[in-house]
Amino acid sequence: MGGANAGPGQPAPNGNGSWRRQGRVVPKAIQAPPPPGGTFIFRDLNPGERIIWIRRQTALYLIATGAPIALLALGIFLLSLWLGATLPGVVFLIGLGLLALLIIRWAVTDLWNWFFQFYVLTNERVIRSKGYFNRDRGEIPLKSVAQVRAERPNVFFVMLRIGNVVVRPIGTELELTGLRYPREVADTILAMQEDPKFGLPAAATPAATRPPPVKSKRLQAALDHLAEPAPMPAPPVPIVRAPFMGFLHRRIPIRFIEGESVVEVVYRHWFVLLRDELIAIVILLAAVVVSVLLGLAGLHGLTPLEVLLLGILVSGVTGTLIYMNWADDVFVLTTHRVIDIDRLVFILAEYSNDAPYARIQQVRVNRNVLGRFLGYGSIVVETSGRKSALYMNNIPGAYHVMDRIFEQINLLRERERVAAVNRQKQENLKWMATVLNDLVVSVPDVRGRSVVAAASEVRKAGLKLIVEAEHPSRTQAAGTVLEQVPAPGTSAVADAEVRVVLAGNPIAAVP
Repeated sequence: MGGANAGPGQPAPNGNGSWRRQGRVVPKAIQAPPPPGGTFIFRDLNPGERIIWIRRQTALYLIATGAPIALLALGIFLLSLWLGATLPGVVFLIGLGLLALLIIRWAVTDLWNWFFQFYVLTNERVIRSKGYFNRDRGEIPLKSVAQVRAERPNVFFVMLRIGNVVVRPIGTELELTGLRYPREVADTILAMQEDPKFGLPAAATPAATRPPPVKSKRLQAALDHLAEPAPMPAPPVPIVRAPFMGFLHRRIPIRFIEGESVVEVVYRHWFVLLRDELIAIVILLAAVVVSVLLGLAGLHGLTPLEVLLLGILVSGVTGTLIYMNWADDVFVLTTHRVIDIDRLVFILAEYSNDAPYARIQQVRVNRNVLGRFLGYGSIVVETSGRKSALYMNNIPGAYHVMDRIFEQINLLRERERVAAVNRQKQENLKWMATVLNDLVVSVPDVRGRSVVAAASEVRKAGLKLIVEAEHPSRTQAAGTVLEQVPAPGTSAVADAEVRVVLAGNPIAAVP
C-alpha cells in the first residue's frame, strides 16, 4: 500500500514527518478558471446557466497536420539547391502545384475544423461542438456523468502536457480531444459536478439569502443555537503503507475537491511484480549461461566477463523499468472518488480514470485459485455499466478494499444527509427570523422619561403605552416614568401594551 499526504486542512497522522517522507499523493486545490472572454462566444445557454470554461484543441494539432506541407516545401528547397540550374522547370512547377494543393487542403479541412471545434463546461453540462455549416454538437448533463478519464497516450502527449478527456455517462461517452492539461480539465468537471457553485466568488452570494437579524438579542441567540450546524462525519484515518519504503515511487499530484482527502493508496500485489520481473531474471540467466559457454568454447570476440556485465546491465534496466511500472500503477481512494492511475515507463503514456462514489452502481471481487492462496483478487467498479467498468486487477486484500469503498459510499451519503439537515436549519432560521421580526419587538427602556417621550418611544417600537398608576415622588418630576412592565430589553408581541407607573406630585407634609 502507498502513502498519502493529508488533504487540505488535515494534519499528518504522526509528528515525526514520516508520512510526508513516504507520501505519494501531492494535494492541490482546484482553482476556478478565469471567466471566458475574447473570441470564444457560446450563446445557447439555458436560463440561470453560466460558463465555467470554453476550450479548443491545442494549436499543436495544426502543426502536426501541417507537417506534410513543411516536408514537401523542404524537399523542393533541398532539391533545388542540389540540382541548381539543372532542375527542370516542369518538376519545379509540379512541386509548387502539389504544395499549393496541400496548403489549400490543410486550410479548408484541418484549419477549418480546428477553428470551429470547441468544448464548453457550464454549471449544468459538458458540450462538444464542431463544424459550422453541418454542425455536430453533443452534450452530457453533469448529473449523468459517471466517470471522467484523462488520457495522454504517447510520449509526445506526456511531454507537451496535452491529451484527451473522455466523459462517460450512462449512455454514449463524449470525447474531448487534444486539450492542454487534460487532468485539470477532468478535475474541473468533477468539481463542477460536486459543487454547482464552483467558480463563483464568495461575494457573489446574494445578501437576500442571509437571514435578517432579529431585533431581540435573546431571540437571536436562541435562533443561532437552534440553527447551529450539525458536525460532519470525520474522515477516516488514511492507511499509509509504502512498499519497499517508497523506493523509486513518483509522486501523484491530485487536485482535491473542497473537503476531499486521501483514504488509501492501493498497489498491485507483490506477485504481479515478481511475475513481470521474470523477464529481467531470464535475461540475467541467459547472460550467465552464454558467458559460461563462451568460457568453455574459448571463442574470440566478446569475453565472458563482457557478456556477463552486458547481461547484468540490460537485466538491471529492464527490472527497474518493470518495477517503476508496477509502482506507478496505483488506485487512490479518496473521500469522494476512486482514481485509477496508470503510467507506462516514466513518460511513454499516462492514464487516469475517476469514478465518483455517488455514481457507483456495483462493486464486486473476482478471485482465482492462485489469488485465494496468495490473498489477492480483482475489483470491478461499475458506474455506467460493464462496458466502462473500472478494473482494479490483482489487488492484495481485495475484500478489504471493497469494504473500504462501501465505507466511503456510506460516509458520502451521511455527509449529504448532514448537509441537507444544515441547509434546512438555515432555511428555518431565515423563515423564523423574518416572522419574528414582523411579530416580536424589543421593549425599549422608558424609565426616567417624560410620559410624552415614553409614549413616542413605545409607539416607534410598535407597542402601546398604558399608564397604570401614579405614585407620589420627591425625587422625580411629575409625569416621569418610574416603573415599566415588561422590563426593558425583553421581547413582546407587536401592538402589545407597556404598562408604566408615573411619578405624581408629592404629598404635602402635615404641619
